[in-house]
Amino acid sequence: RLLLEISPMKFPLSIFNFEQKIEPEIPRHWWATIGLLVGILALAETSSRVLLQPVGDNLWAYSPPSLSRPFEWYRHLTEENMAPTVLAIGDSTGARNFDPDSFAAASSIDSAYSLAWPSNFPLALRNNTLPLLRSGHSPDIVILFQWPGSLLASPRVDMLEAGAVSPIFEARRTGRFTLTDYVYLTRMYRARAFLVDYWLRGKSLRKPPAGDGFAPLSRPAGAANTDRPADAPVQQQFDFSEERRGVIRTLSNMADEHQFLLVVAVGPYRSGDGYQDGNRHLDWLRELEKVECANLVVMDLRNFLDDHPEFFKDNHHLYADGAAYFSARLGERIAPLHEQFLSGGNMCAR
Repeated sequence: RLLLEISPMKFPLSIFNFEQKIEPEIPRHWWATIGLLVGILALAETSSRVLLQPVGDNLWAYSPPSLSRPFEWYRHLTEENMAPTVLAIGDSTGARNFDPDSFAAASSIDSAYSLAWPSNFPLALRNNTLPLLRSGHSPDIVILFQWPGSLLASPRVDMLEAGAVSPIFEARRTGRFTLTDYVYLTRMYRARAFLVDYWLRGKSLRKPPAGDGFAPLSRPAGAANTDRPADAPVQQQFDFSEERRGVIRTLSNMADEHQFLLVVAVGPYRSGDGYQDGNRHLDWLRELEKVECANLVVMDLRNFLDDHPEFFKDNHHLYADGAAYFSARLGERIAPLHEQFLSGGNMCAR
């Protein structure tokens, strides 16, 4: 019996051998290119941090960036224990209608300042103003100017308010991290105007705004503007936003915590436009005032200037001369409240 022993045959490695491991070698010039790119990025990041040092963490973060000047100057004042005695906050009904100089002169209060800004509705206010009130030296009185319609849960309010809400500040408020927290290079575009002012023009980045934050409306030449406009047509009625109302509740709690008097001012109006919303808003404010009366005062100023329709640019905003007149009268009304508050009098008994 013939036994054939067949030994295993070995073939050289070939393309048909799937056990073969191909480990391509990365060319040296590739590593050099990657290293160069990493070095460039590291240099750019280091340079960004050096260039942005005078800008800080806040100037570039506002929406819009022009909002930074009055707000960051106020931050400087509070850090130096130089906060104004009276601070106005809120939307355009404060920015256009509150004249700090006229208010201070009529009330004999030494200083007043405005952080009010167009479309700075409650959620924007929570985003850019409340953090400033939580730190540093507090004013004696904070006056909130807020158009009643700004608290409605409506698409129009959402759209207007969105322009004043900083996504950077909102992320900080909610405890979320953004790329700008770690990569300063991503801050450069938003900070470009401040970088040009500081490094190329030699300008100071923190300086007081004109008129202590007042943004007056100039009357066009020859415009008497004495005719009362027709009331706006009745629009769809929206419910008030509880989230926006919650900002006023938070502000009232802060007044108690930081020992300042919160004055919520509604008005003035020239026509019946928005009066229904104003009535509903004031009803809610009055109920809140009953609970928070020690640090909260509600003022209905809608009819404050009924005898002066010439002062109005539109139903809610005053020309500069109207703002001066209105602010002086408001100062006369607030002065005794200021004295009562400072003396420790019972604010609930007024």
